[in-house]
Amino acid sequence: MRHSSRRAPLAALACALALTACFGKRPIPDVKQTAQLPEAFAAPPQDAAPAAPQLSAWCSDFGQAELDDAVKMAFSKNLNLKSSWARLDQSQAILRQTRSSLYPSVTADASTGLSRQNFANVQPNPNVGQPPTVGFEPDVIGSHRISVGASYEVDLWGKLAAQRDAAAFDVAATRADIEVIAYSLTSSVAESWFDIIAQRQKRELIGQQILLNERYIELLKLRLQQGQGSALDINQQLQQLEQLRAQLHTLDLLEVQAAQRLAVLLGRAPSAGAALVPAALVQLPELPALPAQGVPADLLERRPDLRAAQARLEASNQRIAAAVRDRLPTLRLSASLFLQAQEVANLVDDIFWSATAAASQAIFDGGRRAAAVEGAEAAQRQTYYAYAHTLLTALQEVESALAGEHYQRQIIDKLSLQRDIAQTSLTLSRQNYSRGGLDFLRVLTSLQLMQQVEQSLIDAQRRQLSNRIQLCRALGGTWTRALKAPAANEEGVLYE
Repeated sequence: MRHSSRRAPLAALACALALTACFGKRPIPDVKQTAQLPEAFAAPPQDAAPAAPQLSAWCSDFGQAELDDAVKMAFSKNLNLKSSWARLDQSQAILRQTRSSLYPSVTADASTGLSRQNFANVQPNPNVGQPPTVGFEPDVIGSHRISVGASYEVDLWGKLAAQRDAAAFDVAATRADIEVIAYSLTSSVAESWFDIIAQRQKRELIGQQILLNERYIELLKLRLQQGQGSALDINQQLQQLEQLRAQLHTLDLLEVQAAQRLAVLLGRAPSAGAALVPAALVQLPELPALPAQGVPADLLERRPDLRAAQARLEASNQRIAAAVRDRLPTLRLSASLFLQAQEVANLVDDIFWSATAAASQAIFDGGRRAAAVEGAEAAQRQTYYAYAHTLLTALQEVESALAGEHYQRQIIDKLSLQRDIAQTSLTLSRQNYSRGGLDFLRVLTSLQLMQQVEQSLIDAQRRQLSNRIQLCRALGGTWTRALKAPAANEEGVLYE
């Protein structure tokens, strides 16, 4: 009976530890089932041209080294990205704070003081039979103490470990957030860069169109002198010429605004944007090969926003565990060592110590801990559904960009065909006008149509580049994992 009575508490403790080891653990549903992740992307068929390998760097295959340099500069100079690195430092500091619970807390105290007290002084009375004389004399008493104490909370149920794990997942999510910003930053830099070049290319085209219109005006004036034309024809052509010249001011404004956006992205004042894109770049680059898409499940690893959502889901699960285990008893150990004496010289004469173990269990807290568990569970559900929505959005972005690749290419082909037809129509109408078979209005209409199609073709090519940039961002990649925080001197390459 004696042995069984000793084993009973140990068995009960072992059972308690086994049961509570998984307290608060919640199975995380598979987000791929909730989001109904397909096996392949639903997109229109692409051309038979081979696709490029999966992205190992940002969309840097546009053949413009200056653009690559601008992106690298943005990684080191962009103020929004620097702010994100600071948030990561904060998150890592919080993780170090939670990890401190692994170790005991040790404190040292020293105190010294003096106090003045009255002590009784008994004097014998010379008168026989009389009681002795009692007096009071003041005295100064010293009190000196040095102590060292340590306390430690035993993590019986794993509450503190769950808190540390949650903080570690928060760090991972914050790190992934930086990568999300890096992707958006590269897209914004490239968009502003190509906006500048597109305005320059259109300005060059309109300049050529202005020269063509001026030659037509000269021909019309010559025909008028020969009695074969009219002043109305000249005025109509002058109106078309002034419309083209007015477009130049619009292009100048759009280029200045794009340069200002680019400068801010690179951490520069808006006025510095004019010199960021070399003046020799006046033609949009050719579209590179289509990057390999892989399968939708690859997005879970390649896209940093999905990795951040997964980390936050894991962190919320750990917080549920911490909230549940907070309702269980706690055990705290403490020990102290101290020296105390009235004289400093006597401090080392005696050494005193004490050790305690204290257990506590909340009996009534007004439902505070139960509400904390419910709140943690609700937070996990919110994080899970946000994760599933992010995954669906990622799928939509990829498939939308792939559809854009297909249809925008068809639009460009049709515009190219329209341009060729418009040029032929202009040539035929001009020949018929020279022979007197048509009035000049038909020539002017053909000229306006051709010039509009030429400008629309540049706009379509610009949208095609924008669509490729968005496809690269939507597909994600692994290159952002090598990003590093800017050095103290804010110089250097930030990824290897």
